Amino acid sequence: MKRIFTCLFLILPLSATVGCAQPPPVTSAILSQDDIQAIQERVEQTHSGLSAEKAREVVELVVRARENMVHVEGGSFQMGDWLIECQWDKSQGCRMDSNPDNDYVHEVKLSSFGISKYETTLGDFDLFRELQGKTPYRADWRESEALADMFHPRKPAWTKDWQETQDYCQWVGELAGVDMDLPTEAQWEYAARSRGRWLIWATDNGEIDSGRNIRNRDSIAETNSEVGSYPPNPIGIYDMSFNAAEWVRDWYSASYYEESPINSPQGPDSGSEKVIRGGTNVTDPTTTFTVTRGAANVQNNDYNDTLSFRCAAREQLPPPQEKKS
Repeated sequence: MKRIFTCLFLILPLSATVGCAQPPPVTSAILSQDDIQAIQERVEQTHSGLSAEKAREVVELVVRARENMVHVEGGSFQMGDWLIECQWDKSQGCRMDSNPDNDYVHEVKLSSFGISKYETTLGDFDLFRELQGKTPYRADWRESEALADMFHPRKPAWTKDWQETQDYCQWVGELAGVDMDLPTEAQWEYAARSRGRWLIWATDNGEIDSGRNIRNRDSIAETNSEVGSYPPNPIGIYDMSFNAAEWVRDWYSASYYEESPINSPQGPDSGSEKVIRGGTNVTDPTTTFTVTRGAANVQNNDYNDTLSFRCAAREQLPPPQEKKS
């Protein structure tokens, strides 16, 4: 009886299991134990009634999201499709792509912010949707052994509508105690270009080296790669040139670059489409640049793997420091 009494009082939050068995504590190389405890408490408050195992999964997701946030020092840069040397006439300047809505190069000034080094993974997005009471998308495909690799939990999340991606980022931010959202278009390009440098591609060296810093071009029609499979850009962010395209926060307007304010542009006040940035697994990476922009309806017919997202922290975050032992 004394043993049972002692066990009951040793049970900690998120550890209520049969008997005295307790899962190992969630740890982090960056966050303090007090930070993790605060996340645990917010998870308990937001999602009461979860099993200890499920609550731990949520805490691990939030800690991982916080650890993956790259600090991007603010500054100014020239946003848009600047002229590069023409291959057929080196005395002239050429646009990188044929889309005219990014031709207006304009100055942008941004405050410091954080952005995830990885695209949101399918596994993390599945957990979020499960907690919202939603069934897995493409459930019939997931039952096929031949298609199993498409749904690897480390591959980019599939998306259907813009709002669900913003909901995810804000949900993670609330549990992390950080103001998170989708990145603005200006933040996305600034980060892809490693704080606005004149980089044509968001690779480790600003160039394309097929098979080393992007997937082999012969396999562009295959399923996505797991996030972080190839080297990051110079400030440590992965997959901004090729894997899945990404939603950002801004409404789309073909003329916005000509109207954009200098300081922290947020995009048009309204619209019918949202901006998407980056390349996909079915596009030629040599034609997807750090300045390439596109647009998509906020609500689409079904979930697909060509359009994903990553989260950003609106407020300035201190650069992560590895904890001292």
